[in-house]
Amino acid sequence: AGPLARFAALVAELAQAPDPADLLDRALLAAVDAAAAERGFLVLYDGLAVRQARRVGRDEPGFEAFSLGLAHRVLFSGEACFLEDVQADADLAARESVRQLGLRAVAAVPLRLDGRVTGVLITDSRVPREAPWGQEMALLAALADHVAAALAHVRHGEALRAERDAVAEAHDLALAALNAPGPDAARALVLARAKDRVAADAAWLLGADPEPDLPPTAAALAAHARGAAPEPLALPWEEAGAAGALWALPAGPDRALVLLRARGGGPTNAETAALTRMAA
Repeated sequence: AGPLARFAALVAELAQAPDPADLLDRALLAAVDAAAAERGFLVLYDGLAVRQARRVGRDEPGFEAFSLGLAHRVLFSGEACFLEDVQADADLAARESVRQLGLRAVAAVPLRLDGRVTGVLITDSRVPREAPWGQEMALLAALADHVAAALAHVRHGEALRAERDAVAEAHDLALAALNAPGPDAARALVLARAKDRVAADAAWLLGADPEPDLPPTAAALAAHARGAAPEPLALPWEEAGAAGALWALPAGPDRALVLLRARGGGPTNAETAALTRMAA
């Protein structure tokens, strides 16, 4: 069968995938076949954190990573990237990961959910393409849309379960705080629960005496969370080469809950939602 027939058959199989992992693997096989590539990656994001990354193709030591620069280009721009030879792109060609992996031909297309780019479908090879990208661009874009639609159903169920769990968690915390022997004990309980929820290294409650000393970035976020139009804020945190997270969440009139996680990855939407309920 030709590439179009094989692609159509693989896409038809996606509807029969019994679980999300199988769905992603079958989609990657279809992408690698359509692009005549050596490898395929599906990288799913939650905010700025990698939620899941799956790979098919060559299984060699040192050849399991993908180009973070390529993924970020598509994630932030929302535009697909097709290069017959990555050496034609000075920015990507200069990246250490591209050089170490010896990448030449690459393709990356965005996965969109509710109008936002929430993932990137990548194929790559260590040899340049002999012919310009043609119908493969449309095939990979269609595949990305198909996978995004299927994942939307999966995520909807996950979101409902997460919302139910967050409400129950916030309710239990409120009852425990009400039964605490005093305001100081209730405050300590909220801080301890919030730290445990996101594996934070430090937590502060602003608006209580005495006011704590905060790192400058944390203080700026806290001021916004205590402002006239407070809203929960979450940012990636980097220190000594480690990726972490910083949150500042409204916790009542002129109060803010601030948490810092020095390691363990950037903030996820689920973590921010849970902390917002706990702070309220």
